[in-house]
Amino acid sequence: MRAFATAVLFVAAALAQAQTPLDAFIAQVEAAYPGTPSVTATAMRTGSATPRAILVDVREPRERAVSVLPGSITLDTLARLGPPDDRPIVVYCTIGMRSADWTQRLRDDGWVNARNLSGGVLAWAAAGGAFVAPDGRPTRAVHVYGRTWNHLPDGYTATW
Repeated sequence: MRAFATAVLFVAAALAQAQTPLDAFIAQVEAAYPGTPSVTATAMRTGSATPRAILVDVREPRERAVSVLPGSITLDTLARLGPPDDRPIVVYCTIGMRSADWTQRLRDDGWVNARNLSGGVLAWAAAGGAFVAPDGRPTRAVHVYGRTWNHLPDGYTATW
């Protein structure tokens, strides 16, 4: 909840300063979490920066009930699996604020391969990334917080 409140405070300033609202969100997250490693959605999609990465969705159950990134797991599942030996962990949420917070927590707890997905599911969609419904079917529906947060490209359906 703290991360969400922090994100809301950044929105007004970010929207006034950046080229696009999504760019503004990404810049504000990076400013709020300096030194927290991140990876771009484009690099994730090509596999160039994080081959064999474990995707960890830190969004709320109601958000995951709409769609997830294919192959992703929850924090609970990650905890049961334990730290992977050398595989990177890429943590994501809607815009990257909650996932940056969780990335830092994981790194502080010794999960040194954790990285934040810069821009979250919004950047993933902008990069043309796929989403699946909980039953595994492809979907173009994505949970965002509300109209202010809806920076999905054409062809995606926002829900909140």
